[in-house]
Amino acid sequence: MSAERVLEEADSLGLPAIESGPEGFLPEDPTEASRVLREHGLRLVGGFVPVVLHQVEAREEGLASVEKQAGFFAAAGAGLLILAPDIEGEGYEENVELDDDAWDELFEGLALAEEIGVRHGLVVAVHPTSGPRSNAPTTCGVF
Repeated sequence: MSAERVLEEADSLGLPAIESGPEGFLPEDPTEASRVLREHGLRLVGGFVPVVLHQVEAREEGLASVEKQAGFFAAAGAGLLILAPDIEGEGYEENVELDDDAWDELFEGLALAEEIGVRHGLVVAVHPTSGPRSNAPTTCGVF
C-alpha cells in the first residue's frame, strides 16, 4: 500500500502515532517526515531496525545502520528504536543455532546498539519474534 493510504487510514482510525515503516515509506528528511505525519494527525513513535549483530564481520555495518536510524528517529521526534536481530540479513524464515561465541557477539552488539539509542535519547527494545533461536533457555526471554 502507498504511504498516503496507510497514513490516511491510520488517521481515520484515530491513531496518535505510527512506526517509520520500511525504507522509503516516509521522506528521508526527518523534518519533512514529521510534517507529513502531522498532516495526518500523527507523530512518529519510532521504528523497526533489522540488523545482524551476532557476526563480527557484519557488526560495523549493522551499527552504522542503527546510528543512522536512531538519528532519524530522534530528529523526527520519536522515542523508540526497535532492534530486530537478523540472522543473515535475509529475513526470519529460518532458525539458526548460535554457538557460545555468536551469542556473546550478539549480546555485545545489542549493548552497543543500546548505547547508540540512549545517546540519541531513545528507548531501545528488541523485537521478541525476530533473530536467532536456540534450544537452550535464555534468561532474557526475547529470543
